[in-house]
Amino acid sequence: RLPPIQRVSGRFDLEDELVQRVPPTRLICYHRFMSLAPLAVAEPWDLVAESYAAEITPFFESFARAALDDVGVHPGSRIADVATGPGTLALLGAARGAVVSALDFAPAMVQKLRQRAAAAGLAVEAVQGDGQALPWRDASFDAAFSMFGLMFFPDRAAGFAQLHRVVRVGGVGAVTSWV
Repeated sequence: RLPPIQRVSGRFDLEDELVQRVPPTRLICYHRFMSLAPLAVAEPWDLVAESYAAEITPFFESFARAALDDVGVHPGSRIADVATGPGTLALLGAARGAVVSALDFAPAMVQKLRQRAAAAGLAVEAVQGDGQALPWRDASFDAAFSMFGLMFFPDRAAGFAQLHRVVRVGGVGAVTSWV
C-alpha cells in the first residue's frame, strides 16, 4: 500500500538565475515516497515501452487527470508534457481539446505515444528530445507538465528552469514525483 498523495500548491520563486528573468508562475507539485534511484538514460525506458504503456499507464491516469483538472486545462489550452513516456497526460489533454506538445528522451516511448495518438484519433506533437533543453520558444504554453519524469533528470534544476521558461506569464507548471 502506497502512502497518501501529498499536494503542495502555491507560488514558487525559483532562485536559479535562468528563471529570475521571468515572473514567477504557479507551480503545483504532487509526490509520493520511493527509494529507487533515478533512471536518467533512455535505454531502459526503450526496453520497457510496450509493457509500460499496457501495464503502468492505467495507474498514472488518475494523477494525470488530477493535474489537468487542477490546472484547468480546457479546449484550446496550449500544454507541454515533458518526459511524456507513452503519453498518459498528453493523450488525456488532447481528448479535452488542448493543443498538446509532448517530449521524451526515449525513442520507443515517443513511438508508443504516436501509435496511441493515431489509434485514438488525437493530434499530439510528439518529439524526442531532452527535458533539460526544451525545443520550444519561451512563454509558448499555458501550462507545462512533467508527470513522474523530471525526477529522473540528471539536472533537475535545469528541468524546472526549462518548464518555467516555456510557460507564459501567469501560466501553470505541474510536476509529480516520487521522493
